[in-house]
Amino acid sequence: MANLTLYLKIFVIISSLSTAYGFSLQGISSNGNCQEYVQITSTWTGNMAGSLNLAVENDMKTYSISVTTDIPLKNFQLWNADVSPNSGTSFTITPKSWFSGQNAGSILMLGFQVTFSGENLPTFTSISMDDGTAVTSFCSNSNPTAAPTTAAPTTEPPTTAAPTTAAPTTAAPTTAAPTTAAPTTAAPTTATQTTAAPTTAAPSTAAPTTAAPTTTAETASPAKPMKKIVCYYPNWPFYRPGLGKYSVRDIDPTLCTHFIYSFAVLNQYSLIMEVFDTWVDLDLGGFRQFVSLKNQYPEKKFLIALGGWNDSRTNKYSNLLKDASKRARFVSESVKFLQEYGFDGLDLDYEYPAFEQDVSEKHTFAAWCKELKEAFEPYGYELTAAVAAGKDKIDAGYDVPEISKYLDAIHIMSYDLHGSWEDTVNHHAPMTVEDPEDFLTVDYAVKYWLELGCPKEKLIVGIPTYARTFTLSDPARTGIGAPASGPGNMGPVTGAEGFLGYQEVCMMLAEGGWTVSEVTDGSRGPYAYKGNQWIGYDDVQTAKQKAQYVLDNDLGGAMFWDLPSDDFNSRCLTGRYPIISAVYDTLTDNQQ
Repeated sequence: MANLTLYLKIFVIISSLSTAYGFSLQGISSNGNCQEYVQITSTWTGNMAGSLNLAVENDMKTYSISVTTDIPLKNFQLWNADVSPNSGTSFTITPKSWFSGQNAGSILMLGFQVTFSGENLPTFTSISMDDGTAVTSFCSNSNPTAAPTTAAPTTEPPTTAAPTTAAPTTAAPTTAAPTTAAPTTAAPTTATQTTAAPTTAAPSTAAPTTAAPTTTAETASPAKPMKKIVCYYPNWPFYRPGLGKYSVRDIDPTLCTHFIYSFAVLNQYSLIMEVFDTWVDLDLGGFRQFVSLKNQYPEKKFLIALGGWNDSRTNKYSNLLKDASKRARFVSESVKFLQEYGFDGLDLDYEYPAFEQDVSEKHTFAAWCKELKEAFEPYGYELTAAVAAGKDKIDAGYDVPEISKYLDAIHIMSYDLHGSWEDTVNHHAPMTVEDPEDFLTVDYAVKYWLELGCPKEKLIVGIPTYARTFTLSDPARTGIGAPASGPGNMGPVTGAEGFLGYQEVCMMLAEGGWTVSEVTDGSRGPYAYKGNQWIGYDDVQTAKQKAQYVLDNDLGGAMFWDLPSDDFNSRCLTGRYPIISAVYDTLTDNQQ
């Protein structure tokens, strides 16, 4: 009875959220109707996609879910679980090998796609879950309206081994751009150090719901910000395990004015834009779900980005830029691409013109911008670009006055100015440094772009929602400029050496034992160290200071790489998207 009471409390809370924010509550209910545990996100001929949403009654390390359907399914796939068999009307669902458990009181969300015959959508007729402690019968075809009941656990494992349906392991492009400039060695004189003790509020383990976020922006309904807030949405965090998984449904459309789906890529043979991950972008409806956000938020813009760091590490873009006829074909096909998928424009993320390529790209890149903008204008499509912050790359690759004529916004990638490709530790997105010969700062990049002729209203300052990390050569030497032996350890969510999302950073700090070095003059964000691990990151206060910098200099706005790296589901218990929300609040509070 206690478990049922807990379940009903969860239902009441989420029901309140659904009423306040107007989202569908399919899949989280206590009346026992099987369809109440299923959220349908999209349907098309012979296909249905959605998620099973099941309340977790007990702490569990594994599970076995039995489901039945009213009509046969041809192909039943789950993105974060295995199912056996994958056709028929009766199925057993078991966790992926990387499932790390889930706490009582959370919601187990299992995304699925099914194919079927006929015009009628399939419905689930029974759902039960064995968590190793008890068996919860959520609904059954013999008693479709009964409340969930709990029975003693079964001891027999599923009789059929579940085949894996893991997503394709195609490597996603990254935006990291190694620089070669030497780091500064002088630590800021205004630094203070504190040792982070464990916090009393442990990181949340509850699964994210599809509820609209409880942000001030949502409840107060402020006017549309005058400054642009540009948020990049990379598609590959869809493959991350557990609570780190991120998809379109996790986007908060209230926080940004522009959303950019990342990435499309350049076909190496035809030199036209093509879909990078057809499974996520098309088969699972990533493009469709992304652009459909315009239905509720018609004042927002939803663009597609082309390129990224990995895609730029080829000769494809050089071959395209140097040939006017190939550029012309690219331009015409790009218009068709935007029309076909419904995007509001194109963001060029070629990293970088004339970098390890022909010097002529400085001029051919400008010609490319001109040709694209002229083709886009009849349709009202926007054209933007993510550009370098380092002086050497700016000088080599950008005819600033020329591209400024045609780009609607210029997004400075004012991060990754330092990283584990260097042999000393440094913050990767400092505002300023004491060394006047060090050009790798946000402030220098902004002023240099303005000096070269970029209109300030088009200049968008990049703010990272992630950290760059190092392994210290000597744990006793921890200041800026200390020697490093390589990248820091990979995190549990992002799984990449030398890189941590802010969500991972705040959870690590909550565990305690870290020494945090902060400054009061706004010259950089904090860095933290523990043992031989060193992390440089922007926190909420740093993000606010950078937003104020945008206002003080009357710049065009702020840009974030990226949405999933922020604490998007409040695992650190400080609210969803703390970094992006801080910038939103600063920019909008000053424009009411």
